[in-house]
Amino acid sequence: MTSCFSRHRGILGASILAVALSAAGSVSAQTTGSIIPNQPAPSAPSPGNPDGLAPGETGLDEKAARQRLSDAGYQDIKALMLDAQGIWRGTARKDAKTVTVALDRRGKIVAH
Repeated sequence: MTSCFSRHRGILGASILAVALSAAGSVSAQTTGSIIPNQPAPSAPSPGNPDGLAPGETGLDEKAARQRLSDAGYQDIKALMLDAQGIWRGTARKDAKTVTVALDRRGKIVAH
């Protein structure tokens, strides 16, 4: 009876180790992508950041930023520039109104 228990304990230990390693791989896979780690990522507006935009290094170049804005329905995008916080800012037209737009590193668009 002792030998059966020892054999099952060895199999159980190997199974637990496999599950733990698999879970660790899933966690590391989730941390990759366009979001830069260790950068502030506000989820709600604050006094210094009323629009809740996420500052930080962006992987978007001007062409990609224009495409994101265009895909969101903005037209006649002008004066689009990357500011010191890594936010794309400019003006655009949507629903017959010209507005100022901002696009952060996570793809969030704010218009005023």
